[in-house]
Amino acid sequence: MSQDRTTTTRSPAAPRRIGELLVREGLITPGQLQEALEKQRSEGGKIVENLIALGHMDTGAFVRFLSHQPGTVSIDLLNYTIPQDVIQLVDRDFALKHEVLPIDKMGKNLSVGMACPLDAATVAELEQKTGLRVRPFLVAVSDVRTALKRYYNVEVGSPDSYTIDGDKNVALSARVVAAPAAPISLVESGLKFEKVVHLIRKVSSLPALPETVSKVREAIEHPDTSTDQVAAIIGQDPSLAAKVVSLANSAAYAFTHKVQTIERATALLGLREVYSVVLASAVIEYFDKGSGFDYKRFWTRSMTCATACREIARIKRKNGASALFAAGLVHDIGRAALATIAPKPYTQVDQELPDDLLIVEENEHFGIAHPEVGYMLADGWGLPREIKEPIRFHHDFKSAQAAHAQVAVVALGACIADLPAGLDPAAAARAGETHAELLEILEMDGGAFAVLYQRTMDLMSEQQQIGG
Repeated sequence: MSQDRTTTTRSPAAPRRIGELLVREGLITPGQLQEALEKQRSEGGKIVENLIALGHMDTGAFVRFLSHQPGTVSIDLLNYTIPQDVIQLVDRDFALKHEVLPIDKMGKNLSVGMACPLDAATVAELEQKTGLRVRPFLVAVSDVRTALKRYYNVEVGSPDSYTIDGDKNVALSARVVAAPAAPISLVESGLKFEKVVHLIRKVSSLPALPETVSKVREAIEHPDTSTDQVAAIIGQDPSLAAKVVSLANSAAYAFTHKVQTIERATALLGLREVYSVVLASAVIEYFDKGSGFDYKRFWTRSMTCATACREIARIKRKNGASALFAAGLVHDIGRAALATIAPKPYTQVDQELPDDLLIVEENEHFGIAHPEVGYMLADGWGLPREIKEPIRFHHDFKSAQAAHAQVAVVALGACIADLPAGLDPAAAARAGETHAELLEILEMDGGAFAVLYQRTMDLMSEQQQIGG
């Protein structure tokens, strides 16, 4: 399992984080949160349960809040059959105590239903117990309890009161909880969830990255590796070699002489930069360029974002410019993945929609949106956290769980990529001011954004003229 997953460490601050999110959304006041935290310290229980018990929030409001959190997929369990071997992955006592239900296992990924998917501590404990990567789904608490009865042979009463039927060793029949005639909404929800699971299976089954990527990574991690040795590895993959040489000749680097060999390109760019190019190029090149998806536009937008990210790193003198370039290049890889694994349905999604509406549209069609798909893919490929986190949170940088600076840079790079070419400085500055929070994080203003925009557009124009 990847060593850099943020959920593999128990986070004692998780309850407070949920509370602070609720305050930010205006669902509770800071005073009400403090009262619930004091009740938790004296009596125990989960922060949300205490808020509800104190009358500060109702269950419906909390479920609606969760359903709008990025990466949170809401499902209904009543029309889905869970295999018994999956149920056995989580012991009964843990499932009852935390009110979680395993739903499906795909490779090293375990999908679970939870009344509170933001409960990072429970997710971390479950990952430790199972040795699997846990992906939580939002499920109504009443459905969790009904499913616990169905699959674990328990009579579920209050949250802390369970009667376990020890005489029976098989799960109760589905007829115990299935309604005689399920409402259309429940049927649609069940079918939608089946679609989500099917889609996730397809994402999880995508092949690994080319062997060249892992060889280059292993080589640069060795302190004695020379640039010629890395060039020899890249030279075995003509497509990647061409991209490295092309990048070395691009306007972004402005080397005084034309670079003609992979050895020279590798020496000039440096090992870390070369690895980022190899990694990002391998990811992009993997996907099918057909199926009605505007791959050329996708690549141009991705390259624009990557170029902007590298310029931000240069302007702000941030470390890891090559990693930021790679993160910008693959930040929207979830779109290409959806177009590859569901080509016909994805042509029905309007790619010109603003980001927030695009995510809504993707969730409507697939039950999952491209940031989460991209993150799952990157996580399965073992990409570093500095690349995974921007993929997942570039549309919602406030929710980033780690690598906050990298997420902010890529989020701003994506904003640059969404702008048309040819804006004058005043118009570019006004566009930048609509992203005031991002600019504040990166200590920039509208004028600095306009300079960044123009520099990025100039570099992209020069790159197109060179044909790189």
